[in-house]
Amino acid sequence: MSLILGRDRECDYLDERDEDFSNEDFDSSSFYSSSFKGCSFISSSFHSSSFVDCTFIDCNFSSSDFSYSSFSRCKFDSCLFKGTTFSKVRMKDVNIKNSSFLYVSFDDSDLKDSGIYESKMNEGSFCDVSCKNFSFHSDNLSGTSFKGTMLSHISLKESDISGIYLSEGA
Repeated sequence: MSLILGRDRECDYLDERDEDFSNEDFDSSSFYSSSFKGCSFISSSFHSSSFVDCTFIDCNFSSSDFSYSSFSRCKFDSCLFKGTTFSKVRMKDVNIKNSSFLYVSFDDSDLKDSGIYESKMNEGSFCDVSCKNFSFHSDNLSGTSFKGTMLSHISLKESDISGIYLSEGA
C-alpha cells in the first residue's frame, strides 16, 4: 500500500490494487492521476476532496461520503455505490459505467460533460442538480428522483425511466 492514510493528503500517481481502505478519513485530500482496482472504501469519508485524472475499477464505495468534493476527468467502472453521498459535488468530464447505485444522493450537485452508462440506479436522488451535457445511457433509473432538476440538459438515451419522480416544471 503506497497510500498514506489520513485527511488533508496530497495523493499523486497512486496505483492501488485490492486494498481495504474502509472507514478511513480522506477529508480535504487531493488525488491526482491515480488508479484504484478492486479496492474497498466502505464507510470512508472524502468530504471536500478533489479527484483529477483518477480511475476506479471494481471498487466498493458503499456508505461513503463525497459531499462537497470535485471530480475532473475521472472514470469509474464496475463500482458499487450503496448509500453513497455525492451531495454538492462538482463533476466535469466524469464517466461512470457498469456500476450499481442504491440509495445514492447527487442532490444539489453541478454535473457537466459527464455521464452514467449501462448502470443500475435504484431509489437514487438527483434533486436540484445543475446539469450541462449530462447523459444516462442504457441505465435503469427505477425509483430515482429528479425533483427540481431541469431534464432538458440531460440525455436519457435508451434508459428505463419508468418509476422516476419529477416535480412540476422539470
